[in-house]
Amino acid sequence: MPPFPAALDDLIAVHRAVLQARLPENIVVAATSAEGNLAAALILRLENEQLPLTGSLVLLSVEVTSTRPATPISLAGSSNGT
Repeated sequence: MPPFPAALDDLIAVHRAVLQARLPENIVVAATSAEGNLAAALILRLENEQLPLTGSLVLLSVEVTSTRPATPISLAGSSNGT
């Protein structure tokens, strides 16, 4: 793993490159778990350097522990068809 802030510097460089092709409001940064910290740091650094902010920031934490088996969930309705 590169030393901090090398990964953040890389993200700033990528952001600058993407800005050449996209409007800032059309850029979405999404990350899970540990990368979420880096994504949040990116937004703070963009703000500190007065660079255009992304249109969205999505931070997800998908780590869940359970002693029960997973049960499928339907977002369109209940899983029992009602």
